[in-house]
Amino acid sequence: MNPLQDRGFTYPGQRNFGLAAGGRRLIVEALLPERATDQPAVIRMDLCMLVLLGARERTEAQFRRLLAETGFAVRRVVPTASPAGLSVIEAAPAARPR
Repeated sequence: MNPLQDRGFTYPGQRNFGLAAGGRRLIVEALLPERATDQPAVIRMDLCMLVLLGARERTEAQFRRLLAETGFAVRRVVPTASPAGLSVIEAAPAARPR
């Protein structure tokens, strides 16, 4: 089982699959805060996911690493007014080194 595939990420060789030139990926996720006391509702949701589904939420830094490993760069993160800590992560194919 590959956690990157399970979460809908692709590998570098497939990184542009389904994207038009200049395309972006939008990921709507509840981002874990760096400190649990900052957003208790998000922590409760993460615990429910872990217990019920064997899944987990991630911090913004973890998403940045996962996306970088799969050939994407985060362009911006837009928090919503959701009490569950939902944010929209905008990512685009990373520039390839020359």
